[in-house]
Amino acid sequence: MKYTTKELERLKALLSPLGEMTFKPYFSFLGIFKNDTMFALYKDQHLYVRKSAQYLEEITQTISIHFLVDRHINCRSKIFYLLPSSILNNLQTYSHWITSAIHEYQQSKAKIKNQNQNKIRMLPNLNVSIERLLAKVGIYTVTDLKATGAINVFVRLIQQGLEATALLLFKLYSAIQYKYIYMLTEQEKQNLLIEADNALYQAGLRKRFA
Repeated sequence: MKYTTKELERLKALLSPLGEMTFKPYFSFLGIFKNDTMFALYKDQHLYVRKSAQYLEEITQTISIHFLVDRHINCRSKIFYLLPSSILNNLQTYSHWITSAIHEYQQSKAKIKNQNQNKIRMLPNLNVSIERLLAKVGIYTVTDLKATGAINVFVRLIQQGLEATALLLFKLYSAIQYKYIYMLTEQEKQNLLIEADNALYQAGLRKRFA
């Protein structure tokens, strides 16, 4: 759907208490963004804004909540609600509804990103199968893996009778260094095998690589 320059300028003026923003097509809507966060959807002179959990009680006490519904594209949302003209024309007073929603979304997005970064499968050489294998010996995150160390994790796996090969040891060690396995030198590999054998012996297990 195309929007006239006059309509966009009017929208910018109404939303000016929020500062700089950008407009991008979003399916049959016009998406309105601030700091790379889509905080509103506009269509047919209706503005739907992102819900704020912090101010939800205040919002519901001030206006009737009508969530976005577009039957033409079978779209229903419990995130965006219709902002009445009475609020839009007095946005300076109610801008905290929107700014808090933007902040909440950005915090949530950052939290998910951090959680993903702490997933073992995200490291070089590793995958979901290895992540599940390590979980069996109490290694659930990248933080756990770094704190325990590749050698100790290797020993734990063998103690539990789980699959543990030289290749897996190389993968774990290089992953902790954020390196791909092919970047390990032959000397590094040999040193790892010697360390692993010593650790196994100290744990009362037979050496595997001597």
